[in-house]
Amino acid sequence: MRIRQLSAGIDSLYWSSPCGIAAPQMAALKIARDSAGLTGTAQPWQETRGFALSVGPHGIHRYPVYVESHEFRVQVTDSKRLPTVYVQLRSAFIHEVGVEEAFGASVAVAEEIVGRAVAETNAARLDLYGDFADWSIRRADLGGLITNAKIVTHGRAGTDELETVMVGKSPMAVRLYRKDLEVRERGGFAPEFWGGYEGPVVRVEAQASREKLRELQVGSVAECLVCYGDIWAWATKGPNIICICGLGDTRSSIW
Repeated sequence: MRIRQLSAGIDSLYWSSPCGIAAPQMAALKIARDSAGLTGTAQPWQETRGFALSVGPHGIHRYPVYVESHEFRVQVTDSKRLPTVYVQLRSAFIHEVGVEEAFGASVAVAEEIVGRAVAETNAARLDLYGDFADWSIRRADLGGLITNAKIVTHGRAGTDELETVMVGKSPMAVRLYRKDLEVRERGGFAPEFWGGYEGPVVRVEAQASREKLRELQVGSVAECLVCYGDIWAWATKGPNIICICGLGDTRSSIW
């Protein structure tokens, strides 16, 4: 079976920094968080470098405060046991301006939030994707999947097609699913990159956590942006993950 690549790249990038935060900035963030808590929803906070920022009504995980915009989310703490900021670049922003520009903008905003220079940026998670045309996942395709990881499938009722295939979990997980069906149900911007093609489209996603990135000797964001093609190749062709329909051989054409 021959499949055709429609689009591919970085879907989301998470980074962190132990930059520290000035006391007045942290105090102001907590006041804004408590004020938002009275309403139970994120509240507008300020505009910084052209981004409309809001402060959430609560913390996330071990981070007591988060600031977000349509483009990214910045979790903030003054704890010495965690990185000061943990930042997620949103998929739409990456696709709009490119990952390098999106990352640079998030660093500049993070510096404004914490009142400190952000010199060290560490890759905390990387989500990669490829969209492929002329392919519906069928149960017979599982015969081409070679992995030691756990496999979970979700079928389409009344057919031999699979809507989702999950391979493994953190620190490295690969998911294959019908992106065209998801877009029809929930909407999204993915078809803008499909050149008018309407389906079927299978999206292959590879999610590498901080632990896997360090295992692959990827520490900084700069290193991550240089070698993410190799991470894709490892995820789709690595001996412990997945090898299906020749996707592991598409590194040069995708990246």
